Amino acid sequence: MLNRINLTKKIYISHAIFIFFIVYYLLATIMPVVSRIIDVRIYLLIIILLYLKIFTNSYKKLDKYILYILSFLGVFIIECFSVINKGESLIYFFYDELLLLFPSILFIYLLSLNNYKLNHILVKTILFAFIITSFTSFIGLRNDPSAARWLATVKDSNDAYFVSLNLKNIGGYSTVYSCVLIFPMIISMFKYKYIKLPYFIIIYLLFSLFLIYAQYTTALLLFFSSSVLIFLPKKLPTKKLLLIIFGSIIFLLIVRPFLGDLFYYFSSISNSIGVSKRLYVVGDLIKGIDNNSQANTRIPLITYDIQLFLKYPLFGSLFNASGENSGHSFILDILAKSGVFGAFSLFFMYRQIYKSFYSSLNKSPFFGYVIISYILVMITSIVNTGSWIFVLSFVIPLFAVHLNSYINFQLIQPHTIKG
Repeated sequence: MLNRINLTKKIYISHAIFIFFIVYYLLATIMPVVSRIIDVRIYLLIIILLYLKIFTNSYKKLDKYILYILSFLGVFIIECFSVINKGESLIYFFYDELLLLFPSILFIYLLSLNNYKLNHILVKTILFAFIITSFTSFIGLRNDPSAARWLATVKDSNDAYFVSLNLKNIGGYSTVYSCVLIFPMIISMFKYKYIKLPYFIIIYLLFSLFLIYAQYTTALLLFFSSSVLIFLPKKLPTKKLLLIIFGSIIFLLIVRPFLGDLFYYFSSISNSIGVSKRLYVVGDLIKGIDNNSQANTRIPLITYDIQLFLKYPLFGSLFNASGENSGHSFILDILAKSGVFGAFSLFFMYRQIYKSFYSSLNKSPFFGYVIISYILVMITSIVNTGSWIFVLSFVIPLFAVHLNSYINFQLIQPHTIKG
């Protein structure tokens, strides 16, 4: 009896440590202040321990993990050659890839556990981290308006200004776009009453203020475009989503001139010179006006990647022009660097992510919101340099899987009470 009690205690303690490590990983990934105050060696040790925990507990199902890792192989090879061409450290490259794969591996393990309470803790942790970071960022950016954009350019992690921004918990490029990408699922969770109205209002206001003050025009446009989802029905199957998208395209074509004028108006009232210029260019693009203002946008960079892909279609610029690319798009840079090989590599990677984390949810009533989140990630990976694997392969599917369990629980709860 005593041995059984001791064994139960050991299992409980081991489980508690496991949860603590995951919660710490999530906070360190989302909140700059947490990643700053804890030594990076401790962070790496926790990641390695979690890897060991996952693989030792799943040794009979390692084929799932191996198959998933192999789907990233093509992209890894491309990036590895790119690092070699630039003369950068392969050690740091492999360290980054270890971190890149981890959220996917962790979520595969969480799916096997199917633990509602654990998932509930993790969802609440993620929401808490984004709410707090949005609030502290908004406060910090009121006094230092250019900080969020500067964070996207920093190269020295020990830079005194960078450290001070981390300690103030001011989010930059990664936090800004992550808020945008998870928002459709937050709307869905609100519609199904997992997130109550007061909390949803707080999240919406904080995200809006943070994004406005962060001065990322593309993120701002995507966020407020996503806000239209608030007015859509909570049940959004794929067929209904396609009809809505088709109808929206027709509507936007009809109101195109007025929409262009609307962007001119927002450009005129913006307090940020950079945001104002970009909004004006968007107005020009909508109206079909071609002028020199487009030189300040991503359009020439996107065009450059496409031209490189067409010039070196088989294996890209990596083996023909020392890996030339725009450096402003994850997906297009891969295509420019590696041609058709890169296209197939990206296809297999995104296909495996979809099969592993999204396809099983296609019967869920809110699946349309999941697909919109997936599409937003793809768009963001085209117009920006991030792959957003943490959001795509962990946060969005975790929200979706947990919301699905929550809805099912609500459906069976009355019958459980009657019984």
